[in-house]
Amino acid sequence: MRKLLIVLTVILAGCSASQWNERLSTKEDRALAEGFIAALQFGNVDRFKPQIDPKLYADTAQIQDKVKAMMPTGVKPELITVNSNSTIDAGRTTTTKALNYQLGSGQKWAMVQVILRQAEGPEQIVGWHVTPSNIRPTAAGDFGFEGHGAIQFFWLAAMIVMFAISLTSAVLAFRSKGIRYRWFWTIGSLFGFIQFSLNWSTGQWGVRPVAFMLLSAAALRPSPFESWILSFCIPVVAIIFLVMRSRLVRQARNSMDQSEQMI
Repeated sequence: MRKLLIVLTVILAGCSASQWNERLSTKEDRALAEGFIAALQFGNVDRFKPQIDPKLYADTAQIQDKVKAMMPTGVKPELITVNSNSTIDAGRTTTTKALNYQLGSGQKWAMVQVILRQAEGPEQIVGWHVTPSNIRPTAAGDFGFEGHGAIQFFWLAAMIVMFAISLTSAVLAFRSKGIRYRWFWTIGSLFGFIQFSLNWSTGQWGVRPVAFMLLSAAALRPSPFESWILSFCIPVVAIIFLVMRSRLVRQARNSMDQSEQMI
């Protein structure tokens, strides 16, 4: 169940991350972005002058030697995510795409974003960002156990317990025919309230008093460059039902016995 929650985003997308990136960008987009990254690596952005916004080219040419020093060499960029949006103004469609890459090895890495825009003419590079790093940029999202403290293991245990309580209570309530408000107990048991969230990588946690969650547990990774956020809620209705179940079942049986005696 934990693994299913962890890959929820990919499941909702209906395809792998690489397939999703291919849907949001064309081969030409990726070739232009990766060619520009190679130009940044070797300090020869001049060859992309016709395809770069004029003001951006002037700024890039001034700092390309500094950027070259920050860029890993001898490695190909790996496409991680693509963000795409289109706007229509006076019948003119403008499409902007941000292609996010990581590249590097050992202790020299960089996260590179290349922003492409196409309106009526050829596609242009209108922005770029390079963020150097001594670790792989997507390492923050690795879901592992090494180097983690007690709070992470406590959180996993709490998620499993809250999920189990919520699901068990819902099943028992559904199968407890004859009790009063059976559907209330069944549906209510499926939800938890008051959300507790943990950043898996850093161990930082927080509370949202006004929140609810289906099955009282979830895991979310906002992006491949960010850490997993693990959350659980308190299944209040489920706990109340489990505490009261014996009495509710007994009352249902007594009510049935009285009905039979009257008949």
